[in-house]
Amino acid sequence: MAKGTSKAKEEFQAVLAQEPREASEIKARALQAVQKRKSYTITDKHEIQGTLLERISNGESVNSICKDPDMPTRGMVYDWSYDDRSSFGDKFARALENRAHCLLDDCIDIADNIDFSEPDAAILSARINHAKMRIDARLRVIGKMSPNRYGDKVQHVGANGGPIQVAAITIDSSTLNADQRDVLRQALIAARDGHNVIEHDSDKTANES
Repeated sequence: MAKGTSKAKEEFQAVLAQEPREASEIKARALQAVQKRKSYTITDKHEIQGTLLERISNGESVNSICKDPDMPTRGMVYDWSYDDRSSFGDKFARALENRAHCLLDDCIDIADNIDFSEPDAAILSARINHAKMRIDARLRVIGKMSPNRYGDKVQHVGANGGPIQVAAITIDSSTLNADQRDVLRQALIAARDGHNVIEHDSDKTANES
């Protein structure tokens, strides 16, 4: 058997051996989630919710918090947030809003803490790119979490930032010739349909001028 074939077979067998292990880990996490859901008393639940909200407000993600053995699963947290019978949903939304502020502070800290004293240009460039990637990721998350405050906004304004002025134009069609009326008609149709191209007979117009 060729050496390359033997190595490929070994890698394939390693993948097969890994699958049962991954399946057992998934099963163990599912059983752990069920046990957690059954074991919480009302007092435990309120205390855990308070700790969870505080950690989110301080910048931690739900995913990272729920990896702690004493914390609920992500599914439980999101179920709590949709429960209309408690105020957790509103508190959870405010905690996420606070987390957006923390992530914005992180962006400033990341930018300020880049070590520009590194003499190796390649290493310095890699550090800057890594910092930029971390900042960009946070800014994207912030924009999704708090779109009204931190999302991209497109604003249409008039001259000097004032309101857009709309002018009304009155045209007396009786003063137009047939070709001019046809151009006007096409302009109105284009405006109605959202088009910005008006087709007309340029040769005829040129001959008349």
